[in-house]
Amino acid sequence: MGKPSKNKKALFLWGGILLTLVVAVVIVLLIRGAGQQAGGIKTPYCTLRYPVKEEWRNSLVLSDRQADGVYEKTFSAQLGENTYPLFTVCFGKTDKGNLFGTFSDEAHTPVYITCYPLPESHTLTADQEMQFYTMQDGINVLTEALASEKGFIIN
Repeated sequence: MGKPSKNKKALFLWGGILLTLVVAVVIVLLIRGAGQQAGGIKTPYCTLRYPVKEEWRNSLVLSDRQADGVYEKTFSAQLGENTYPLFTVCFGKTDKGNLFGTFSDEAHTPVYITCYPLPESHTLTADQEMQFYTMQDGINVLTEALASEKGFIIN
């Protein structure tokens, strides 16, 4: 066998570089949550951003309620036969949850957030339990987007 030609060496080098770039892109996509989009969820005060992975898009249950000057948006997970609340975002003065911040509107609307634990008596599989916690972790995307809203002041 003879020495590889310069063209073969260059082709091998470029192939290695291309392979390294492909691996890097795949790693970045995995870290950032490939197949995950931040869906816009409208409220009377702003549009909330929440990450929705394709495989559990149909598990997300949203409900809202308005009473006594407080608007509540609750995010829940439909897992198995039951629906489990993940967290609630309340717009308006309430004693529910922790104060996250305030809009600088005329009413200085406060925003409170409540996260719910998974009940100890749940009957979820290990995969469903992981899905619950992954869906609940979406609160981080939601609060980051809410904090960047124009006129919003973090507590």
